[in-house]
Amino acid sequence: MAFLGRVFSADLRSLALYRVCVSLVLLYDLWVRSHDIVAHYTDQGILTREMAMKNLHYPLSFSLHMMSGHWFVQVLLFLIAAAAGFALLFGWRTRLATFVSWFLLLSLQTRNTLLLNAGDSILVITLFWGMFMPLGARYSIDAIKHSYSRKVIPDSISSLAVAAFMLQLGCLYWFSVVLKSGPAWHKDFTAVYYALHVREFITPTGMYLRQFEWILPFLTRVTIWTEVGAPLLLFLPFFGGRIRLFGVVALLGMHFSFQLCLNLGLFSVIPLIALFPLLPTVFWEMLERCWMLVKGFFLFAFLQTLVHGVSSLMTALFAPQSDREHRSFSLRQSLFSKVLVVCAFVVVFWANVASIKPSYTMPEWMESLHYALLLDQEWVMFAPEPSKYDSWYAIPGELADHSHIDVFKVHNNIPNPTKVNWDGYKHLSMRIRNYRWSNYYIRLFDYDEPKNLKVYWPRYIRYMCGQWNSNAPEQKQLIAIGVFMLTSLTKLNGTSELIENKRAWLGRCPDGQVIKEETDGKEKTAPTTKPASSKPTTKSASSKPATKSAH
Repeated sequence: MAFLGRVFSADLRSLALYRVCVSLVLLYDLWVRSHDIVAHYTDQGILTREMAMKNLHYPLSFSLHMMSGHWFVQVLLFLIAAAAGFALLFGWRTRLATFVSWFLLLSLQTRNTLLLNAGDSILVITLFWGMFMPLGARYSIDAIKHSYSRKVIPDSISSLAVAAFMLQLGCLYWFSVVLKSGPAWHKDFTAVYYALHVREFITPTGMYLRQFEWILPFLTRVTIWTEVGAPLLLFLPFFGGRIRLFGVVALLGMHFSFQLCLNLGLFSVIPLIALFPLLPTVFWEMLERCWMLVKGFFLFAFLQTLVHGVSSLMTALFAPQSDREHRSFSLRQSLFSKVLVVCAFVVVFWANVASIKPSYTMPEWMESLHYALLLDQEWVMFAPEPSKYDSWYAIPGELADHSHIDVFKVHNNIPNPTKVNWDGYKHLSMRIRNYRWSNYYIRLFDYDEPKNLKVYWPRYIRYMCGQWNSNAPEQKQLIAIGVFMLTSLTKLNGTSELIENKRAWLGRCPDGQVIKEETDGKEKTAPTTKPASSKPTTKSASSKPATKSAH
């Protein structure tokens, strides 16, 4: 038992670091979402409550944001979530703040799942486990505002909640590796090559790196090795925690490299933060020693006063806590809490197994519950391999005077909106106004599900028509919007070939309903502006999203 206690342990300072960082992410995400409250969360936007209930929700799904389609109710819920986020940041009534933050995040994500990716899943899952861990035991208002007791609280704790959190992270990486079963990962090692040709995700750094083709197979191998081996090191408490620290640093380095090369929204940041609770005590001891060296060799006399003040703060934060008295709250989990943790982990582990072995299906009620709580575990980013197909979109609009505009450019404030861009953009994700809209466009242009996604196009067109026509004179009113999906095949020689140019939808303004005409007794979708050429292109191609639902 003592050995297991060392394996499944977490430093309270690391938990506090996670609390601060995750609360900052929650607040930033609320700020990003707040710019599109009407578009994303009201009945006047791109997804009404009726559409969400009919097409996106599971039997047990619940969302406070579904109570009303009015913007005022959404603003009120956003303000409550922000208050909970600030309470979590400063550690005021931390457990309650964590629960409220998790519950409102769950509610917000359930309201419109078209806006989500795997980062949102990791965020809500780690916040769920955080409710059962003492996130406010260090560097918080909770830790200082109450009366101090004589009971000494150690720097690190072990509990079922910590064990579940660690095993959850292990499942994330290991089951992800199992799902990466394609030859691009294990035979020809071209996975990183194709991933760096995803126009929806690529960054300038990624574009620079992909010119060094000789190193990309090695990076593919390193990615797989890291996802298999580094999580194992998290469970080895030897050499004073240094092995675990090495595992954490390896995973942090992998995710940081992802962030440099690919713009993945919250998925670029959340996995980094999720590793913070596993920083061992030796990390904080090393940090304190480094600070003492900096303080000892600080040579600028005119800054001595400032250094002394900062030194006092750093000493207060990072000094060992064992000689301090703490407020009278217990770090022990209640029996009820332990039962919840065990039951939740059984559901989570079962869901992971079912993701790779469909024959191990979950009972219907359990499946509905785990989806309702957004504990789904399908880690399918770039699995079974990055797609060789690049899908992008052109969205021309016709005005009342028969001129045309690029609706995508207008919506994202891209220059020259009167010229429709049929060739796509080198850095598509950087052109879109924020990562929520980026996730939405990726979902609506899913190469695997064009028919299932047609239900959402009328609302999109209706919203875009309303946005433009509310400020345009009569002769410049939008009368129709066409949505084209263009698909190219990425080749290993750095070029791509356009293989499909398909109109996904043509809708009239203001309601977005499909425009049809009679041709030879049959209904046929009416033509719109001239489509792109089908000639091959040498421009870098991007792949379709290898994601499902919130992943």
